[in-house]
Amino acid sequence: MENESYPFARLDQVVDDLLNLSADEHPNLQEAENIRQYFLKEIRMVYQQLKADVFKRNYMDNSEAVISAYLKNLSYLISDLRAFVSAIDDDRSLNGLASDILNGLETLEAEISWRFASQLKGLKENANVDKASIKVLCNLSVDQIGLLLKAADEIRLCSAKSFSQLLRHIVPYLSTDRMETFSWKSARSSTYKVEAHDIEVTLEVLQKLMAKIKDYY
Repeated sequence: MENESYPFARLDQVVDDLLNLSADEHPNLQEAENIRQYFLKEIRMVYQQLKADVFKRNYMDNSEAVISAYLKNLSYLISDLRAFVSAIDDDRSLNGLASDILNGLETLEAEISWRFASQLKGLKENANVDKASIKVLCNLSVDQIGLLLKAADEIRLCSAKSFSQLLRHIVPYLSTDRMETFSWKSARSSTYKVEAHDIEVTLEVLQKLMAKIKDYY
């Protein structure tokens, strides 16, 4: 963990793997327990890394920024898992695993906020940090935008540390004809269960793009 520039790399990977499970990939009881224990171990390692980072940064008067960055990344993971848990239908094993992981993240968030309250006292956090003042109108629905970006992420057309990070950096600058503002979380949630109509519309748009690109020959 000490050698990683991004302390949440493994936690991000576990959450992304969990969110992208197909119906036939759901873990059995033993696999779920292994994932649970691995994740809890990683949470402890992230907490230890934070304390080490704060100790070092205290001598440079910017420990508040470090703590805020950790809390911000935690909030992203928590938001993803909350949406995922609410979307799970009747798979009790998967729901239990996701809920346990969510609880672990929320506990870590509370512990960090409590332990480092004094360092955070003077820090003004902007709840709308991802809000963009200038937006580009996209003639797709939120669900179709989510579908298109998910495909772009999976074929590595657009590269980010995770699909959630990709959405967080793109969605705030987009609007639709029906929604001037929508959250990256809603775009993410739409990819859990894709509607056939949205696939058809997105494919039509891609076909138009292909035809237009061919005109450039």
